[in-house]
Amino acid sequence: VLLLSRSTYDCSYIRETEDRGTSGKIDNNDIVKIIIIFVFFFFFFLMIRRPPRSTLFPYTTLFRSQLKLAQENLEMRVKKRTHELIRAKEEADNANKSKSEFLARMSHELRTPLNAVLGFGQLLQMDDDNLNDEQRVAIEHILIGGRHLLQLINEVLDIARVDAGEMELIIETAPLNDVMDTALLLIRPLALNQGVTLNTPSLTPDCCVRADLQRLVQVLVNLFSNAVKYNRKGGEVTVDCAVVMRDNGGSRKRMLHIAVTDTGIGIREEDYDKVFEPFQRFTLQAENIEGTGVGLSISKKMVELMGGYIGFESQYETGSTFWVELPFDETGT
Repeated sequence: VLLLSRSTYDCSYIRETEDRGTSGKIDNNDIVKIIIIFVFFFFFFLMIRRPPRSTLFPYTTLFRSQLKLAQENLEMRVKKRTHELIRAKEEADNANKSKSEFLARMSHELRTPLNAVLGFGQLLQMDDDNLNDEQRVAIEHILIGGRHLLQLINEVLDIARVDAGEMELIIETAPLNDVMDTALLLIRPLALNQGVTLNTPSLTPDCCVRADLQRLVQVLVNLFSNAVKYNRKGGEVTVDCAVVMRDNGGSRKRMLHIAVTDTGIGIREEDYDKVFEPFQRFTLQAENIEGTGVGLSISKKMVELMGGYIGFESQYETGSTFWVELPFDETGT
């Protein structure tokens, strides 16, 4: 704007000078033009000049102090809340540890006299010649109740060990054929008594998984026994096995999928979230079914410790399928 105005003024001045001759005199019009240009640029520079912040924002300092105070207050509240959460977590961990220690000690204290009761009951049962029918029935009730209580104590002890991180596993190559035969051998009498048919797959000897052999048998026994106990009279239990692929940190891992399907009454959808919680039983007939409701909880913890997965699908009044996936042993093939 300055250059344009200056050029315009010079051109007009030269023309006017040429018109007037060589006198070189400046008239009043020239003076007015110069004053107008000066005033224009004076106000222009005033407009583009940046005023001090204190002039535009008189409350900037106050706003800054309030903002800093609010930030400090927020940081104090966050620190206080974080400290409360850490303390609550520590208290919960200590309570859980105390609970696990209590259950472990009580389990050991209960098993000692219970084993003595079972031992004396077995001794009485061996003296069958000197027992009448009423005594035999009474001794049988003692043994059945004692074994059931011993199973409950062992399961509670397993839960306490897992929660305390004291569950020791021996991961090795486990031939699924042998594991399945062992588990089915323990379940067949129960299935025969319930009138339930067991349909099992034909497995090759080289079908192996990486797992703790004893704990894997325990998991399968829990799944098989639930499929039989919560089944219908004359129902079926079908076991299927297949190799599947699982995502494992960006890579694909081969897993052996074991599915146990029953034709029982199933599980209501509102009870899905409680299936693997301890001491949970969901059917109206559960009171008449032997069990404690901790088998699935223990199975889930053990499967996860062995690097596997466990889950289920169920349709109420139709049946359920509980499945386990364990790392497939590539060397077994």
